[in-house]
Amino acid sequence: MFVIKVVLQESSENLAGIVITTGYDKINKKSFTGAATTIKAADLKIDGINDVSRMLEGKVAGVIVQNITGTFGAAPQITIRGSSSVFGNNNPLYVIDGVVQEDIVEQDLDALTSGDASTLISSSIAGVNATDIEKIDILKDASATSIYGARARNGVVVITTKSGKRESPLKVSYTLEQTVRDIPSYSQYDILDSKETIGILEGLRSQGYLRLPGVGNSRFSGVYGILEKKINSYSNGGFGVQNTPEGRSAFLKDYELANTNWFKKLFRQSLMQNHTLNFTGGGENNSFYASIGFLHDPGWSVADKVSRITTNLKNTFYFSDKFNISIATVASVRKQKAPGSFNREANVVDGQFSRDFDINPFSYALNTSRALRPRDNDGNLEYYTNNWADFNILEELENNTLDLDVKDIRFQLDASYKISDNITYDLNASARYVNSVREHQIRENSNVVRAYNADETTVIANANIFLYTDPNNPDAIPVSVFPEGGLYRKFDNSLTSYYVRNSFQLKKYFNQKHNFNALLGQELRYVDRNNENFTGYGLQYENGFVPFTDARLLEKVVAEGGNYFGLGRERERTVAFFGRTTYTYNDKYVFSLTGRYDGSNRQGRSSKSRWLPTGTVSAKWNASEEDFIQKSKTINNLQFRASYGLSASSGPATNSLAIFRSEITDRLTPSERETYLDIQDLENSELTWEKQHELNIGVDLGLFNNRIQFTADVYQRDIFDNIDFVRTSGIGGEFFKTGNNSDTTQKGIEFALTSTNVKTDNFSWTTSLNFSFFDQEITKLQNKPRVIDVLVYKEEN
Repeated sequence: MFVIKVVLQESSENLAGIVITTGYDKINKKSFTGAATTIKAADLKIDGINDVSRMLEGKVAGVIVQNITGTFGAAPQITIRGSSSVFGNNNPLYVIDGVVQEDIVEQDLDALTSGDASTLISSSIAGVNATDIEKIDILKDASATSIYGARARNGVVVITTKSGKRESPLKVSYTLEQTVRDIPSYSQYDILDSKETIGILEGLRSQGYLRLPGVGNSRFSGVYGILEKKINSYSNGGFGVQNTPEGRSAFLKDYELANTNWFKKLFRQSLMQNHTLNFTGGGENNSFYASIGFLHDPGWSVADKVSRITTNLKNTFYFSDKFNISIATVASVRKQKAPGSFNREANVVDGQFSRDFDINPFSYALNTSRALRPRDNDGNLEYYTNNWADFNILEELENNTLDLDVKDIRFQLDASYKISDNITYDLNASARYVNSVREHQIRENSNVVRAYNADETTVIANANIFLYTDPNNPDAIPVSVFPEGGLYRKFDNSLTSYYVRNSFQLKKYFNQKHNFNALLGQELRYVDRNNENFTGYGLQYENGFVPFTDARLLEKVVAEGGNYFGLGRERERTVAFFGRTTYTYNDKYVFSLTGRYDGSNRQGRSSKSRWLPTGTVSAKWNASEEDFIQKSKTINNLQFRASYGLSASSGPATNSLAIFRSEITDRLTPSERETYLDIQDLENSELTWEKQHELNIGVDLGLFNNRIQFTADVYQRDIFDNIDFVRTSGIGGEFFKTGNNSDTTQKGIEFALTSTNVKTDNFSWTTSLNFSFFDQEITKLQNKPRVIDVLVYKEEN
């Protein structure tokens, strides 16, 4: 008896084997009428990068990735074919194994670029281990994204994770990735050295600036602040520095030659490790995939550290040829340390942003004079003045820290039952819970606490905004009300989401030429977001964490309009009905029609506002199936696509009902204050979705057995009903009214070229090139005229 073993391998050269995963179903590339790009895991992975979203950079035409910060957990700004919303979120929708990944905190571009600590939890896929990914599909045009309706105007990133295979032996694999990052260099930037800095400062002093009494009492001072203290300090029978030209020159010489390399002081060549252990296999009636990953990054800067554990357990049970169930549990735990940070504040007068007590290491290295030193000639920490108090960056990074703890777990159930040879029922259900706790610990030796106690002179005391002024004696000299301990700030964010989708799919092939495919379904979405914050004053870190709080400090916080605790609750409920039909004739001509009907509690009460129908009509001509092209030895794939449709997103506005907020009256003493209701936004019952009409025309070409592949798309978007903030005279109780008032137009072109130059059993060489260009114009906008309001509108509205 002879046994012949045949093993089939995937081939990218055969177009019929390429499948586009939309998250709702899987569509053969020949029948798919939209603009989409598939990235396999081998092409996606970039060594040294652990954030999946950053791996997309440069991989797909029309996808722009802006790495705003390199800090782990902070999402990059990603746009697909440009920005659709003027004030809203322009990030794409992330879908993992058919389930939309909800953001823990929803952040627009302004929030992402703010540098606030909340950006550390802005990435919805920071808990995804790249080793678990099988492929990523980028859906770009209206036809490709229309099945998501009112959530997919910004494009969709569909992530498919690995699964086991039936009747396959147990396979165990271990992956270790080790990365060493280089220390930044000043050669990459145009920054003054210490000699140039002192030369400029001496020139200013000779012109009457930097006079010592003024420098000594200023909020910020460097070398000349140190000089002033030395001149005024007397010990062991003499002054620290003689106040003579010779004495000052001798003192400044050490700083002129310092030329401190802050990058080397604050960064290090640490070893980042990423371990992953995978198990896969299957029996006659089941298949399984399991992985556990451990990422440890001791930190690029001396203030950063990340540890992450990820697990992925997926098991599919085949009860019969008709019925199967997949159960998956995905979890991640992240512990992260970062420099302490306060929120950014905007100054609308001079158009600048500022942050009190900013100690970001990279920002510090770029913006701090190289004439300053971390240590003096004796090796002791050297201090200069920041916020009227002593400051040393090395000491501050040890005493002003942020500890982040994120736990993310998702359960998913997928069931499929084949009702007949042509009809299949699919159930997709998931539950996810995420909890993030940020602890900002500001200890006694921090510059923050010292600033709250800086009152060395009357000039400093009167200028120091962190001191307390008795409201009953406004002419009194401000005093410190922070005698003991430090600050403890805690921020707790949680996300609970449930998702259920039911769908029926019909596949009918008859007369060997007609192929009919229909998808019909409904989905429910339930999202709860909760946030809590608390600030404790006077926590004694060095005395058993016992609070020592001066009541006047709380009075100061409240009198300035602040709060030392707060709660926030957000509830989002959506329901949708969707359907798609696709007809293919003789594998040559494809016609597709998609429709969806969305309802959301975030929109206005009127039915035309709360419910939105979206849809797309599209077609494809597989020209390579024509007889006159099949005879060609050069062209083996030629497709022409066209689509037109309507997509949408919810937008940033939430005043479908009137928004009332309880506030405290701003009065001098606590006994005079009282609670009142502030009308933040009046009801807009006609508030509706931000919408977009898109026309896309594309061509796909494969030459020489697909060794050369070319894709090109041209598109036009008419964006309308964008949220706008319209200034009024105050009629109705509002100076700014929120409504669907803004329009935008956009035209673009993109193409991608991939060539397989060499391919053997042991070696392959491929080249990829992609290009995109678009021209976007806001044609209607009635917002406030100041440029800075584009960035701070959210705080003022």
